[in-house]
Amino acid sequence: VSSYQISFGPCTWLILSEIFPLRIRSTAMGLGVMTNFGTNLVVTAAFDSLRQDLGESGLFALFAVLAFVSVIFINTFVIETKNLSLEEIE
Repeated sequence: VSSYQISFGPCTWLILSEIFPLRIRSTAMGLGVMTNFGTNLVVTAAFDSLRQDLGESGLFALFAVLAFVSVIFINTFVIETKNLSLEEIE
C-alpha cells in the first residue's frame, strides 16, 4: 500500500486537477472523485469473493494486470503537462 501511495496513487489526483477546463473543473472533479470512491467501494466489496474464487495469487495477479493496463493507458492517452500553465493546457 505504501509503495502505491508514493508512486501510482497520486496520479489520479494530479490528472483530475489538470485535465478539465477551468469553467467546469469543480463539477468535473466532483464527478471524478465520486467515481474514484465508487470504484474503491466496488473493489472493497468484491475483494473477499474474488479472493475465494481466484485465490490470493490470482487476485493479486489480476490487480497487477489492471495496473499494467493503467500504465499503458496513461502513457498513451494522458498528455504531458510539465512546464505548462493551466491556460496552456486548456
